[in-house]
Amino acid sequence: MTITADASSDAELARRSARLRLPTWLGGGDPLEFGRMCRWRMEATDPAVGEWDVSLDERVRRRPGRIVQVNRLATKSNADAAGAYSRLSRLPTDAALFRGVSYEHVQAELDRMGSERAGGLALLMSSVTLAMGTAAPDQLAAIVQQVLRDYLLPILPEAAAYLVEVDGALGKRYGATRLLLQVQDDEAMTLRPPCPRGNEPVFNSARGLFSDTSLGLGAYLSPLFLALSPWVWAAPAKRPGGVVIYTFGRTVVGRRGEASELLQLFFPDGMMESGPQPQVSPGDIGAALTWWTEALDRLFTEVTDPVRYAGDDGKYSVKRNFEALLSIEQAFRNVQSLSANARDSHVRRILLFDTLDTLEGLRSPDFARMCELSYAQRALDEVTCLLGPAAGRVLLPRARQAVTALQKLQQGFFAPSRLQDGGLRVPDKRGVERVMSLEKATAAYLRVLRNGGHAFGGRPLPGGGVLLMAHSGDVPVDLPDLAYLYLLHLLARPQDLRRRTTPGQAVGSTP
Repeated sequence: MTITADASSDAELARRSARLRLPTWLGGGDPLEFGRMCRWRMEATDPAVGEWDVSLDERVRRRPGRIVQVNRLATKSNADAAGAYSRLSRLPTDAALFRGVSYEHVQAELDRMGSERAGGLALLMSSVTLAMGTAAPDQLAAIVQQVLRDYLLPILPEAAAYLVEVDGALGKRYGATRLLLQVQDDEAMTLRPPCPRGNEPVFNSARGLFSDTSLGLGAYLSPLFLALSPWVWAAPAKRPGGVVIYTFGRTVVGRRGEASELLQLFFPDGMMESGPQPQVSPGDIGAALTWWTEALDRLFTEVTDPVRYAGDDGKYSVKRNFEALLSIEQAFRNVQSLSANARDSHVRRILLFDTLDTLEGLRSPDFARMCELSYAQRALDEVTCLLGPAAGRVLLPRARQAVTALQKLQQGFFAPSRLQDGGLRVPDKRGVERVMSLEKATAAYLRVLRNGGHAFGGRPLPGGGVLLMAHSGDVPVDLPDLAYLYLLHLLARPQDLRRRTTPGQAVGSTP
């Protein structure tokens, strides 16, 4: 495949539409109503076969979709005011997360947690998450107020409560992709929906792989909260339709120095110390929350726009859309896990490679380019320019450390017999010795490590053995945070996803 630049601008995308074939029974027999829930603009082209021209409302209006938005509820200045929490009433009122769970059962679990793990912020936030997930809608505001005023502010005076609201259109758009994929496989479903089977969902294609967009946005928000990992500055509590975020006003160490669970004794060596405490202010935290949420909003518009998955004939490819949504969530989930696993260097390195592979599949550049110091530095510079100073104090330190770690890795080539003219002498695929720049040698070395996940030496790259021999093998503990850097870059520049792949040609060739 070849990486090509899609010249589509925002203005061009706003003028275009994609042709979708929708089952006539959608929206209770009213596909227009279903489109309204997705916030689509729709025009019937062939009602007899259910064909519609579809575009996104926010794309046509050339305004932010506000599918995801954040607002601060309360700080110490207004924690006592009941009106500060009134925005919580905008969340769906039909359900808590766990229907049918009795108050007695919840209280017993809270009591167990308190007896087994007495004290500490982790226990407090675990209890808060459980209590908020099971609370009736009319109790939610009082619980949020109590948590902030009575539990957090006494120990963290700069703590605050925020609400991230998630428009129901997001879940509908993701659900439409799964539904249409299933319909495409079964033509009979264009005229009538499948019969329900007990309590199982009717449209179940990959439903579990998209759970974070329908509830909690865990994979999409956790890399933000862990931007300074192993230091933590916030904790979320999910609800249908949104996420309540408690910020601490400063960073709090996210792990204990010694193992707190027996299993932690068996992790490979990772980051041994948490390092100096990052100095961030409540204003920095608020700026980071705002920037990240607005960036997510733009990203969700980009990845759910049917026009981006239409061919030259204007027909929508549900398969392309489905695969892109899966890949985006996988990239975020990888960085979520990588950020939380500060103790396990091996897992972090594997997740780095997996993330770079995923991003390569979504857009250019390829794996090797992302492992080159000059490209990583350029990505960091671009993100820095797109972030304000306040948000940057939260979001940039790990990205900078990753670039520094890549530079240190590049300095790990030591073999005097191979170092020459500022580069490394490596045999090419014909066995001819050539001097490779240390930057490109480092990228090739990382590919050797990545391919080693399938066993070293199976189908080796040219010069792979030389690269392994000529390097010390000391991989800086911060190197896996390259995955975080490139995720941040994707958030800052979601339009780069318009660089698409054309099957059948080689990656890296010019268009």
